[in-house]
Amino acid sequence: ALTARLRRFPDLVDEFFRLRHGVDGSVADVANAVTARLEPFLGQRGLLAEPVMSPPRQSAEVCRADVLAAFAAESRKLSTWEKTLPGDIWIDRPEIDELSRRICGDQCPRVILLGPPGSGKSALLSQLCCDLNESGIAVLGIKADRIPRKVSSITSLSQSLRLPASILDSVRSLGNDQKVVVLIDQLDALAQLVDIHTERLHALLELVHDLGRMANVGIVCSCR
Repeated sequence: ALTARLRRFPDLVDEFFRLRHGVDGSVADVANAVTARLEPFLGQRGLLAEPVMSPPRQSAEVCRADVLAAFAAESRKLSTWEKTLPGDIWIDRPEIDELSRRICGDQCPRVILLGPPGSGKSALLSQLCCDLNESGIAVLGIKADRIPRKVSSITSLSQSLRLPASILDSVRSLGNDQKVVVLIDQLDALAQLVDIHTERLHALLELVHDLGRMANVGIVCSCR
């Protein structure tokens, strides 16, 4: 068994012969001769231990279920945002009908929703998030203003969103055979701090750029 493993580390054999010029023998001879001296050294590095088997990969169904559950949990920050005025008054907005039409059709829209403060952008995206969930479209809603300041990359963004994999891999795993929509609300909340903290905004802009190159992925962002 040691002979077979030493074949995987020819540099050790070369080192042995470099130090022991008077030795003439095969790899098997070397293995038998130096087992006692090399075993403690190799054992510390786990080179003589039995190979560690990787855990079986989760099935596609389990992985997709984990991603969908994580998307739903994170999206609650947006989907539960107040949608109506006092008195439970809802203002009809043609924009939400247009977005729904584009998303549910053959298109994968890339949209920036613009409007002044208080114009109802968050309420619109909140309702859109709920509508997409009800229609069975996979959706990830992100409240930009709720992203921790420590986020500085897509990797740390994925961790803060508590996703089972990176956000790009998570979206891609669903987008292979269904439409996915990513909603990002209040980008301007980060832009207001651009002179102090730029990392979160850069991470989101990089995310939008990378998602925009994927098939079956729609993106809707709101900003002042």
